Amino acid sequence: VWDREYGFLREILVAPIGRTGIVLGKAIGATITGLLQVVIMLVLAPILGVTLSPAILLGLIPIVAILALGLSGLGILIATFMTSQQGFQLVIQLMIFPLIFLAGVFFPVNDVPAWLAVISKLNPLTYGVDAIRQIFLGTDTGLGVVVLGHTMTIAEEILVVGGLGAILLGSAVVAFNRQE
Repeated sequence: VWDREYGFLREILVAPIGRTGIVLGKAIGATITGLLQVVIMLVLAPILGVTLSPAILLGLIPIVAILALGLSGLGILIATFMTSQQGFQLVIQLMIFPLIFLAGVFFPVNDVPAWLAVISKLNPLTYGVDAIRQIFLGTDTGLGVVVLGHTMTIAEEILVVGGLGAILLGSAVVAFNRQE
């Protein structure tokens, strides 16, 4: 949205790169920003008394990258239809809080009323949060999102997040190709 408001998007559109490349470049840039934020937190973790093993780090980074790529696809998809930065920020804030709240960050999604469990399990962020939780706490803790009586494994949750991320990113590409 910022690029469109200040004319930078027009300059990018005349570059010898397709619109798909522009969207993917934006998404990868946002993913790298997210990964850098996670790396900063991981560097601070031992200072705060959190023990991190190499297995945790190797499992965490790919999940965060997939989650960040999918969520950046959502952001780009929304931005494609917005004309002002203020409107975009408002819509994103109105979406982010419910997504985070319903993802099981603050409460286990398996121990909520049925109607709230259904909403939480439709939220893609739920599976990313749970995969990260299982990496930190272990898979034998009895944690894991239960869908139709089946406890999701980390691999299944990554597939859900990656699949939805691919759909969102693909939708962003299609929407951006139809704009301007």
